[in-house]
Amino acid sequence: MDNLTIISTSTPGVVTFDNFQEVKTNLETYVQETFEGIDYDKEGIDIATADRDELKKMRDVVSKKQKEIEKIYSAPYISVEKMLKELIDIIDVPYKRAKSYVDVASENEKKQAVMNYAISKATSLGEIGQKIIESPSFFNKKWLNK
Repeated sequence: MDNLTIISTSTPGVVTFDNFQEVKTNLETYVQETFEGIDYDKEGIDIATADRDELKKMRDVVSKKQKEIEKIYSAPYISVEKMLKELIDIIDVPYKRAKSYVDVASENEKKQAVMNYAISKATSLGEIGQKIIESPSFFNKKWLNK
């Protein structure tokens, strides 16, 4: 297949937070007036527990809305992502086989070039050079990157 063309259309949804500034201002004011400067060591565990519970309820409302918007907004991407992964899976099997072959063949070519160079230099050393090259510990894979 010479020309693989994937056609997609994406129209991201628009998410607005219509009363953000109002909620932010009210929340900052409330937190500042109600919780700033509280010393729970003096107030005690009952007050701290009540404050924790009240703050957790507010936090949960915001978290729930965040997750709701994220789920709605990302749903189209998730469905397309599954389709794209299917296409990648189709390509991956032969790709990995070809890549593995190329990697091994390239390494063997480099090894052969290094050995040819070593043999050409070893011939000037005669029998000693031949024994060095024939040694099983002669070749070092690090030489392939040099």
